Amino acid sequence: MKRLALLLLLGASAPAFASAASEVDAAVEAAYSAEHRRCLEDSGGGDIAMIDCNGAEYSRQDAALNRVYRALLGRLPKAEGARVRASQRRWLRAGKTYCDRSIGLPFRNWGTLERLRWSNCNLDRTIRRTIWLERYRDGRATLRDLYR
Repeated sequence: MKRLALLLLLGASAPAFASAASEVDAAVEAAYSAEHRRCLEDSGGGDIAMIDCNGAEYSRQDAALNRVYRALLGRLPKAEGARVRASQRRWLRAGKTYCDRSIGLPFRNWGTLERLRWSNCNLDRTIRRTIWLERYRDGRATLRDLYR
């Protein structure tokens, strides 16, 4: 009986989780710059050209992440800022391996498709982190929230 109640509870909360995920996914999609969209359109679908597009976009998105992060730290009390800084450091360390593992092959075996997948992963993680920091700043996320 307890198991059934748990399953019903989880099932009832699934739409809320799905809604939050789709909201973030929509925000990620909206965060890509017009320059990136044009670059991808002009790439002709070539892996190398798309990797170059992602590299340029990563520079823009990383700068945005750093602006949001610095602004957030500047307005937080010292203790809370230290917790956010620790969270950011954990996120940076995790990112070093997260995208590598998502490819599923040792780096020496990567072709252009794996490099494209890696650049997409890195770019997506950076945008998601910026969104998380903005949501935290606005009181819509907590340090206990899962981050990507």
